[in-house]
Amino acid sequence: MYVRLKFSLLLICLLLVQFMPLIGQENVQLRDIHFDPNLTEEQNRFLNRQAHVLLEYSSGLLEKYPPLSKAQEGRESALFLLDAILHEPHAMKRPPVQRFLKDRLTNAINEIAYTKVEKGAKIWKLYNHSFVVRTSSVTIAFDLIRTQSEENMRKLVSQCDILLISHEHGDHWEMEIVRAFLEQGKPVLAPPSLFRDDDAIYKQVTHLERRSHWAEKIAVKGDKVDLEVVTYPGHQWGNIENNVSLIKTQEGIVVVHTGDQWNMNDFEWIDVVGEYFEVDVLLPNSWTADIARMANGVDPKVIISGHENEMGHALHQREPFWKTYLRKQGSVLLPEKDKGYDYPLVMMTWGEAFHYSKQDFH
Repeated sequence: MYVRLKFSLLLICLLLVQFMPLIGQENVQLRDIHFDPNLTEEQNRFLNRQAHVLLEYSSGLLEKYPPLSKAQEGRESALFLLDAILHEPHAMKRPPVQRFLKDRLTNAINEIAYTKVEKGAKIWKLYNHSFVVRTSSVTIAFDLIRTQSEENMRKLVSQCDILLISHEHGDHWEMEIVRAFLEQGKPVLAPPSLFRDDDAIYKQVTHLERRSHWAEKIAVKGDKVDLEVVTYPGHQWGNIENNVSLIKTQEGIVVVHTGDQWNMNDFEWIDVVGEYFEVDVLLPNSWTADIARMANGVDPKVIISGHENEMGHALHQREPFWKTYLRKQGSVLLPEKDKGYDYPLVMMTWGEAFHYSKQDFH
């Protein structure tokens, strides 16, 4: 019995090693791994080659049509093509997809390292609902997760001045990143429910009062720069604390990051955010409850959607760009029967950036 148990554990470990994601590894090859027993090896090789070709084609279109706040048919085509590639059941195990994600995030981190912002804000979309926002005075990170090597992760953390974590789910924070910020003396803001089982970390993390329309000052960069932060008492579903963070920088740029906000009762305060603050950029999770109503309540100058194509989600919950697009247009094709909204929308995939300027959005 003991020998059989040891053999079973060894077999499980070998299988886990074989199928662990290759993100961050060098020299990713088009390996002929038999992912799906319903497919032959030849069929798997074909899908690998197809993913490689289509990702290259999509990348070319994305470069030709960079992120803008106006509709671009070529860009929408590129994003919808990504949806099709990433909704193949075993997409994340395919080396071309892993390489695509790795390369785009590496390029973004390198770009963040050398980019200076004179006016407005530059906003990078990383993986999932991770964003980095840079103005001339500060660099703000939201919901960072580690999809890169240790070296790249620390390189990114070194470029940021503060980290905000929306809620407890593991696709929105990682302990290694939290520790890296704290080790560098940089503030980490999180909801009260997070880190309760780690007293040492809990004492180092800042837990602001979850209070609607009430701003607190947070000092960053060795107390040289002050930020105004409102921590709205949001929720994912019914009872999961989800901080919806509004930050106002010294330049007067106001950014709202929603985390995984989804709760109809919270519209009590969402409906009037725009009456208290002049919001520049709204960073919502693409599947939030009634995005049109949220947009009208927050009244931002521009919306940059997030959380599309989260590869850790089940296939039917892996929100595609085409849904984000239809939610803006308003479509009976969606179960939610979204009404649509008129606010400018920027859709970006992993590693892309958008420069926001107040002058462009009067």
